[in-house]
Amino acid sequence: MNTSYIKKLYEYNWKIRKQWLDWCGDLTHAEFIKIRVGGLRSLHYTFFHIIQVEESWIAGIANEIDPNRSFNDYPFLEDIIQLSNEVEESTKSFLDSYSSRQDNNLLTGTNENGGFYSYQFAEVLLYVAVHEVHHIGQCSVWAREIGRTPVSASAYDLQLYP
Repeated sequence: MNTSYIKKLYEYNWKIRKQWLDWCGDLTHAEFIKIRVGGLRSLHYTFFHIIQVEESWIAGIANEIDPNRSFNDYPFLEDIIQLSNEVEESTKSFLDSYSSRQDNNLLTGTNENGGFYSYQFAEVLLYVAVHEVHHIGQCSVWAREIGRTPVSASAYDLQLYP
């Protein structure tokens, strides 16, 4: 896999995430944590989940211990923003040292149901990037439901290739 492309996909996700977190700053706390229909049920939990999944899988392929963070430790938007910034820096550091020679390395383990898994590192990197895009789509649906314009997902205006 061309590592420059995967890095650009992560940069895209981080820029869109920052825009969404800024967008959430215009909401009341009650609106941010409100239980909604579909998806992961709230904007608050959706962003925590996106960030936690990135951190967990990257820790796995970096051979680091998964921090396994608790949602209850991040009750406010400001906490989610700080966590996002920390995980972004950690993931950037990992990606900067990542080489395509590692693509076929395997991440193996046991899932929460006791089943064995084995994934190539390249699969994990792509999964994590696409996972975020999937959940951001739900945020757009919720934005429209509350009468607000969602953040644009267009990559054209993000200046990923200056």
